[in-house]
Amino acid sequence: MKPCPFCKEDIHDEAVKCKHCFSTIDPKLPKFEPGSRQVVYFVDQDLVRFVKAAVGVVSLVVAIVAFGFGFNLWLGASSVETMKDKVAKHVERVEAHATTLQSKAESIALLETKAAKAERRVKDAITSVELLEIEMRRKFVDEARVRALIAESETRLRAMLPAGTGPVDPPETESIEIGYPTKRKVPATAELKSALAQLRSHAATATKYLNAFFPKKYTQPDTEIILLENDYKNTFWNGEKVAAPPPMRHLPEIVYHEVSHRYIGLIAGLELRGQSGALSESYADIFAELIDQEVTGKSAATADWIIAPGAIAWLAGSDILTTEPRLPLTSLKAPGTAYSGDPVLGDDKQIGHMRDLYRGPANLGGVHINKGIPNRAFYEVAVQIGSTDARRIWVTALLTLLPKSDFKEAGNATVAAARELFGDASRQVKAVRRAWQTVGVFDEVAAEITAGQ
Repeated sequence: MKPCPFCKEDIHDEAVKCKHCFSTIDPKLPKFEPGSRQVVYFVDQDLVRFVKAAVGVVSLVVAIVAFGFGFNLWLGASSVETMKDKVAKHVERVEAHATTLQSKAESIALLETKAAKAERRVKDAITSVELLEIEMRRKFVDEARVRALIAESETRLRAMLPAGTGPVDPPETESIEIGYPTKRKVPATAELKSALAQLRSHAATATKYLNAFFPKKYTQPDTEIILLENDYKNTFWNGEKVAAPPPMRHLPEIVYHEVSHRYIGLIAGLELRGQSGALSESYADIFAELIDQEVTGKSAATADWIIAPGAIAWLAGSDILTTEPRLPLTSLKAPGTAYSGDPVLGDDKQIGHMRDLYRGPANLGGVHINKGIPNRAFYEVAVQIGSTDARRIWVTALLTLLPKSDFKEAGNATVAAARELFGDASRQVKAVRRAWQTVGVFDEVAAEITAGQ
């Protein structure tokens, strides 16, 4: 038996572990001799292993923490580099934007300089006009003084001469102004007075019906007439008045056409070039035809759908009333058939389908050639639903057109107007769509129109 070196209890000599305190006995240690003064230190091996394990765990934790810290430092460094790249790119964009702004600022400054120069030129022009006006007034005053002196001298001379002698004033004669833009006065013969009265009557008729066609806010006073020379071969709207030669009294539809331009320009301001110009001419033809139907009491079914029969004879220098056949200027029903083989005009060049669309520069882009396409479209609608419903649709559409509107836009506007006035599924809508398809305008937009139903 031997004592346990830890608890001093007796244990077997061969024991490696105390059954009392459960301490491990190292056999390599020298045996404890009772009664000796030998000092022996014992270390618990479990404790040593525990300490070693604890140290290992702590070392592992420290390593993990160190790795995590280093990884975070690496990520942070990468983020800093990425941020640097982003900041650099942003700086480049800011610099580019600054360069653009500087360029725009220089352009604005240049424009301001040009505007200032233009303003100075305008002011100089205004000053010149004012000086010219002053000079003209001075001359007018001088002329008035001269006329007054002459009149005073004549009065004194008459007073000095015996009664019944001296200058005799010529009898005053009635005159009429003709010509544009240069005007001259001519004796007011019965023929001229009659022609002017008839032209004014045609213009008043057109104004009356056009005022009825459009909303009240577009109502206009009677249209004035400028009388042109008898051999002048044109009639036109000059922006304020209708200028027409005396023979136009026999062709009222041409006067109706020109008065219509007054309303078309006021409402839509269609540019007189290309398809928008052809639309303007077409609307003027359509309104002229509608006014003629109102005057003559005809309907879409009984009307002849031609404009100004006898106009070709007038343009050729022949008598409007007696020349046969009385060929018209335009056919809405069959564009291109109004006349043919004329020695002056040749063949009617108007077209009735988009496949024949004129795209050249002549005639302001074909305004009097291509107008046949919308003319025929209106005719096709009117013969199906009547002139009144067709007119309401075309007038409503005109209120929405823009200066550069083309045939497709006009077609879509008339479809929208028919829907607004008569409903989506109405026969009027079907008639309008079918008419524009007949003239080839809706071939390319049929899907768009169907989708809009």
